[in-house]
Amino acid sequence: MRRYILSIHSVRALLFAAAAWCLHAPPAHAAPITWEYTGTVVQSFLPDFTVGTPYTLSWTHDSVQTNLCDGFPGANPRAGWYPGQTVDWRINGLDFIGTGFLLVNTIAPSACTPLFPDTDLELQLLNWSGPTLPISGLPIFPMFQLGHGLFNASWFTGQQPPGVFPITPPTNLTFVGPDFEDSHSVLGSAFFTPEPIDTPEPSSLILLGSGLAIWRLRASRKRGAE
Repeated sequence: MRRYILSIHSVRALLFAAAAWCLHAPPAHAAPITWEYTGTVVQSFLPDFTVGTPYTLSWTHDSVQTNLCDGFPGANPRAGWYPGQTVDWRINGLDFIGTGFLLVNTIAPSACTPLFPDTDLELQLLNWSGPTLPISGLPIFPMFQLGHGLFNASWFTGQQPPGVFPITPPTNLTFVGPDFEDSHSVLGSAFFTPEPIDTPEPSSLILLGSGLAIWRLRASRKRGAE
């Protein structure tokens, strides 16, 4: 499990990002987009979640994204930092909400100033809310949970410009669940689940075919009458 030790520079970077978020937040009319994921628990640290338990994740963000690294002092132009990210984690009938930011081609300790931009994608969910766990009785730890969220260390393949927000949903991610008091929760998978495409039922196709046949018959009779 990935853990972070923050330097003074990193803390300053996070504070700067928070301030920049307030100044350059996406417009209120931006339409939200939600990407759906499914996964299972691979490693559990609490009795409330057993290995193999399935869960779903909904990653919601605005269609208009602002890169906080633009204008950041000393920023690497190949790095991306995007606020306003929300994930809804649903497991065992429980619902937990995490909010934070997305890092593209960089990692949290480096923020906008990586010396060598890498292939990482990190959806860092710092703030969490949700119910108390029914078995262990632990409440969720609400604030500054750096190192929890969705990750992929080899996400970037060069199919889009470095540092930009993902053009298409990342398909295969690792999920690091939130802490409950001083305990970790789960480590698991996260696979993008495309929305199902509606296909016409056979009866609908029959009705459509019948309608076209009637229309053609009437058209041919009309031409014959003329």
